[in-house]
Amino acid sequence: MSKIDVNLSHHSYPIIVENNCYSELAKIIKTEKVVVIADSNVWSFLEATFLNNLKNFDVEVLIQEAGEKNKNLDTIKKHYDILADKKLERKTTLIALGGGVVGDSAGFVAATFLRGLPFIQCPT
Repeated sequence: MSKIDVNLSHHSYPIIVENNCYSELAKIIKTEKVVVIADSNVWSFLEATFLNNLKNFDVEVLIQEAGEKNKNLDTIKKHYDILADKKLERKTTLIALGGGVVGDSAGFVAATFLRGLPFIQCPT
């Protein structure tokens, strides 16, 4: 595992680079609640492995349909609506599981929902 500390004047955070992020998730997450935004294709074959590594957390999974056409504000709004309905707090960690489309969508949601959520990206 490689770690890069980003030290800003108003906030600091680590960037952790890991070859097998699935097995290391429990060590990285510092919150009780976790939301996973997963690519529909990726989730179909990683669901069991991923959830097994998150078994000690309160997990909510949002499936985002695969494909560039689903990277839009309608998809973002659906994610916001679900997060708001669940009454999630800023202490909720958001994880992106999938490729660029899900990473972009989940990253945007993490950065903007409640002025920012802790974010982990697990690209495939």
